[in-house]
Formats: sequence, structure tokens, C-alpha cells
Amino acid sequence: RGLNATSINTLSEFLLQAHTQHMVLDMGRGLRLVDNQRFFEWENQQAPCAFPRQDHAWFCIAFWNNKLSSERYIWFIKLPLDENGLMQQAARNQFLDIIIQALGKGLERSTDENAQLPDNPFIFTPSQQQLADCNAHIKQHLELRIDRNPALDSYLQAPSVLEWQHLKLQDIANYICESTPAQQALIAQNLDLYPGPLLNCLLASCESIEISNDLSAAIMAFYQKAHESHLKALCLRAMCYKPSPLIIEF
Repeated sequence: RGLNATSINTLSEFLLQAHTQHMVLDMGRGLRLVDNQRFFEWENQQAPCAFPRQDHAWFCIAFWNNKLSSERYIWFIKLPLDENGLMQQAARNQFLDIIIQALGKGLERSTDENAQLPDNPFIFTPSQQQLADCNAHIKQHLELRIDRNPALDSYLQAPSVLEWQHLKLQDIANYICESTPAQQALIAQNLDLYPGPLLNCLLASCESIEISNDLSAAIMAFYQKAHESHLKALCLRAMCYKPSPLIIEF
């Protein structure tokens, strides 16, 4: 059964009619899982998008059909907002038209090329950091196996054990995404010992999780000592997902 374009008014309806399951991550500030009903409300201007950036809403939309394939597809899209933070309907409809014209009922098949879209002003290429964080969070929310690198565990606990240059960005994103308060406490103890590039990745990934009080306190102390403006900005962003009382007092 193909898609009935005349009855499709939102991206949510498109994905449902294509017989897929989907999840949405808001990428405006860090990553936040968006309930599908909330995303539907945003699409219909029933509420303003929660985390706008540069007058746009930024999303990672992952979708799949387990009955047909084990493949998961991802779109990275940005949609303009009006002065009230509501999604612009004309832009959303234009993007929807692009999808329907490009794919038709393609999502009902299971080959890799089906989810590819032509170049258009609504898609964007995420940074390597964003891509790594999205991959880690999608796997976590879908309860899929996340690969862990024992070498990274060892390094974060004892930074002098091995050469950090061999550590991968995806491994860092995976670790932070699933980190426990105890693991975050270890990071807090060694925060001053990590080299700049690794520290940048750690702090960037922290922007998408709720961090412990121990790690919050360590980041605040690091912020006060840091001289580089980009490091100060990363520290502030790392503490913004769900500010603790410590951060609010700070």
C-alpha cells in the first residue's frame, strides 16, 4: 500500500503512513529526546519549539521498520521559526513536498538508498561531534548494544596510562551517554589532567546528559580557572542540560 499524499499534512503523518517507527532528537542545544506527540504539536504550531538556535529548530529524525529491515535511517533537518518560536508551516510543507516527491512510497522498501533526499535548504550536515552524540543516544534509547572501548575506560581513570590520540570520538560519546554518577566522579577527579582535544569532546557530550553534582562542581572549578573563551563556553554548555542547585547558585 503506497502513501496517500493528499492525506499527509505533517512529517509525523508521513512517517506513520510509511509504516515506520521513529524518534526525534532536538539538536538546538545539545541533544534532547522529543516525545512524538510533542513533535506533532510543534509541527501544528500548538506550541513553540523548545530549543531554537539561529531562528531555526534543528532535529535528528531516526526511523525504521523492523518488519522489513534492520536498517535505521536518519535525517538531519532544520526548519525556520516565526517570531513566536512556532514552526513556519510553509517551510514545513515545502520540505514535506520534497520528501514525498523524492521518495513516494520508498520507505516501504528496505534498500539503503530509499531514505536519501535531494539537496534542499532544510537538511544540514552535522558536525562529527553531533553525529557521534546522536549515534550514541539513538542506540541508548532503542536499547541497542553500545560498543565500549576498555582503553578509554582505563585512560579516563588514569590519564597517563596510554596515548590519548588513539581514542575515538564515538567511544567518548558512547561513554558519556551511558555514564553513571560513579564514572562521572572519576572524570571529575581527573578533569584537569585531560588534554585539550579530549576535554573538548567530553564537555561537548556532557551537554546532552544530566551530569552529577561531582562533575558539575569540577566543571565549575575548571571554568573559573580557564582562560580560553571556547573552553569557558564548553563548560557552561556542559552544565545546561538540567542545571543542579550548585549551578544555579554559581
